[in-house]
Amino acid sequence: MNHTPQGFTNIDSDFSKVKIAEEEKSENRKKTKMESGREVWPRDPKKAKQAIKQAEFKCEIDDTHETFVSEASRKNYMEAHHLIPLRMQHDFENSLDVIGNIVSICPNCHRLIHYGRDKDKKKVLELLFE
Repeated sequence: MNHTPQGFTNIDSDFSKVKIAEEEKSENRKKTKMESGREVWPRDPKKAKQAIKQAEFKCEIDDTHETFVSEASRKNYMEAHHLIPLRMQHDFENSLDVIGNIVSICPNCHRLIHYGRDKDKKKVLELLFE
């Protein structure tokens, strides 16, 4: 059985077929859709997988962070995070759901970015934007 926390998409399956893009073309932004009564921007799970694979299943905040071995990928479990949040998509002509805007981070760092103290978030985000 595959459990995915509410609000997260399960992208942790079959990385063997995922190709790493050599160069990414800009894309027009996609149209929003309504989910649970709110407007959301669509995400492409393949791009999230590509970003994680490109980072070699390592946390891009600290590549020594280890989690657990994923049953699906047989690699260190990582999560995808958009550097520029998709909620900002209205301010951009091109799609923010591109590999260049997606980082591979461990679950602990991912939770820190979303739920941590502002001063701790700032340190981590500065590392990602260097």
